[in-house]
Amino acid sequence: MKKRIISLLTAVVFVFTLFSGLTASFSAAEPHTYTVKYIPEKSEWRVQQSDSWDSSIIDANMDYLWANLQDGDSLTILGDENSPVFGDLKIENKLSNLTLDAVTSGIILYAQQNISEIYVINGTTASLNGSYDSVYVYDNSACNVNNDVKKLIISGNTSMKMSVTALGKVDFCQIHNRGNVLCAMYNVAPGTLRVVDGENKTRSDNYSPYSDERRDEPYDEPYIAPAPAVGSSSASDKSANTLKLKGKTAAVKYSKLKKKSQKLSVSKYIKFISKGQGKLTYFKVKGNKKFSINKNSGKLTVKKGLIKDTYKIKIKVRAAGNAKYKAASKTVTAKIKIK
Repeated sequence: MKKRIISLLTAVVFVFTLFSGLTASFSAAEPHTYTVKYIPEKSEWRVQQSDSWDSSIIDANMDYLWANLQDGDSLTILGDENSPVFGDLKIENKLSNLTLDAVTSGIILYAQQNISEIYVINGTTASLNGSYDSVYVYDNSACNVNNDVKKLIISGNTSMKMSVTALGKVDFCQIHNRGNVLCAMYNVAPGTLRVVDGENKTRSDNYSPYSDERRDEPYDEPYIAPAPAVGSSSASDKSANTLKLKGKTAAVKYSKLKKKSQKLSVSKYIKFISKGQGKLTYFKVKGNKKFSINKNSGKLTVKKGLIKDTYKIKIKVRAAGNAKYKAASKTVTAKIKIK
């Protein structure tokens, strides 16, 4: 009887081990980055599984891309003044990143699933249809955003010749030139947003200059747009910034806060693993209106009126970079415990 029980247990262990092995074999593949470019010698658009186009490695026709593209992948379309009209770009996958780089002959995107980030750069002309979270339009590009978008950043790093229209609702739009905020708009009504040569032409009664959390003051801190995809021809040759940090929990005594506002140095609520390269600036992204941050010092002011509780604040820290290092920004969540 004991031998039979042992045999049954052995069989169960064997089946479990086999099942575990099968489960591991079906784990999701790592995300990939694909780059598409028109090759005149072959008279067609070709694709490589790479971060940037490399003439020394093998390329394939577009069928390879459609057969292998998966959710979470990134895709860059590289054009130039000699490339023909790309036409329709139909994406069935949920991409993390799509970059349209110098597609000056025009491109029409149809996204059947959500794309997290879309970059329109280097003079690209594009029409965006589908679902997307964030759209970044740089310099002299022109773009029609035909559906709702959460974040639309229009950035002039070398010129202010970008033109953008939006047919859907825009939760947040910011126009800035080399980090200087020219305009910030919230809750833009569908079909009303219009920017011509970097100048806002949207009627003021179609948007709010205030966020829901900051109704008493305009949002005049620059949103730090992430750099275009690595495969882009406009990517800098500088090294990545070494900025690295994480949020901490800081304590404030309720007995003191009842009498007057309290101030916390940045080291109280942020731990810097590396302060990075270049001047640091600080911005409150989200949190109770009783908290405010000094842009230059990072000093946090906790205003009177809060009850005993633990509050979360989302903070963006930007390192400006220098001649050798790119600018970078990191967002962390700090906790302020009032006890």
